[in-house]
Amino acid sequence: MEWDLSKLLMVIRQRLLFLLITTLTAVGITAFISYYLLPSKYEVTTTLLVQPQTEEARLNYQDIITNEKLVSTFGEIIRSRTVANDVIERQ
Repeated sequence: MEWDLSKLLMVIRQRLLFLLITTLTAVGITAFISYYLLPSKYEVTTTLLVQPQTEEARLNYQDIITNEKLVSTFGEIIRSRTVANDVIERQ
């Protein structure tokens, strides 16, 4: 049995209502599951760069250690529950 374009279009036209209902049902079920059943997951990445306030300032060993500790502290603050709750509320 050979198919040409006119026969194919005729079959699609005959089954158009079924195709539309099936597609809309699948989209509706997927949207319902995504919105109501799956938990929200928030993920963010950031890069912190700690530099001296002026370009002329030279870093000594103590400044480097202090900056490393600041980066670690800033990372903990960003991962805190308070910051996460604030981000969620702003969504």
